[in-house]
Amino acid sequence: DVLRGLNFMLLVAGDARDPHLPGTQEYVKEIAMFVQNDGLQDLVRIHQGFVDDKDLSVVFHAADFAVLNHQTGLLSNSAVLRQLQAYGVPVCAAKTPPLSDAADGGALLHETVDELAENLVLLAKDQNLRDELRRQAKVVAGRMSTEVTAKLHEDLYVSLVH
Repeated sequence: DVLRGLNFMLLVAGDARDPHLPGTQEYVKEIAMFVQNDGLQDLVRIHQGFVDDKDLSVVFHAADFAVLNHQTGLLSNSAVLRQLQAYGVPVCAAKTPPLSDAADGGALLHETVDELAENLVLLAKDQNLRDELRRQAKVVAGRMSTEVTAKLHEDLYVSLVH
């Protein structure tokens, strides 16, 4: 009820769970039922599966913020965070080592469901916070640009050769 009346759309995208694992279809149905039972159909869209690379730019540019709630320590989770940072999308992320390390101050982090809920309300209501996180995301992304990374590799190579 806290978010009703705010102008936003929640897009649930990606593989919520491995589609080959038992229970995945039931999990997605459970989310859809929750949305319907709470009358949130106008606020929530579910896109099961990955967003095609050609559509990422449109989705990221349209996003007011993104939520990465990965609870596992897979290093690949930080790649999505890096993409969001490059687009300057404010992020709310689970405080897991790869995500919290990659966030580098450019995201709101949560450890519990209550913290996640608090962060979502903050992001939905506070344009100044979103603007600051957008600025920080671009700074973090700039430190990880191809040019910066190439220079770091070159400097390492030169130091090893000499």
